[in-house]
Amino acid sequence: MNIRHHIFAVAAAAMLTTGAYAADIKVGVIGPFTGGSSSMGVSMRDGVRLATQEINAAGGINGNKIVLVERDDEAKNERGVQISQELINNEKVDCCSRLHQHWCCFGFPAFFPGCKNSCD
Repeated sequence: MNIRHHIFAVAAAAMLTTGAYAADIKVGVIGPFTGGSSSMGVSMRDGVRLATQEINAAGGINGNKIVLVERDDEAKNERGVQISQELINNEKVDCCSRLHQHWCCFGFPAFFPGCKNSCD
């Protein structure tokens, strides 16, 4: 699945499960934007940004604009767990997309229980 389809699917699922139909769809984006895996994380983040721009330019999802809330986990497991909590509790994201799998098996599923296959 290409990145644009992934972002669309994540945002559409969030909209349907939250009942949001006339508001922005907040998507948390977690990845290693600094640290040892930053080259991969930055590339993936740029792809997510581009896909989001394309979806929003085409009218969004049922008229709802996707808004990215990006956080750098610094390629650290502990930081990823902290960010998950922040995105849910403070930023009130509708859904979240991890850009790298290095910490998903440790903390991600606990905070995003809808994540059925956390290490795909």
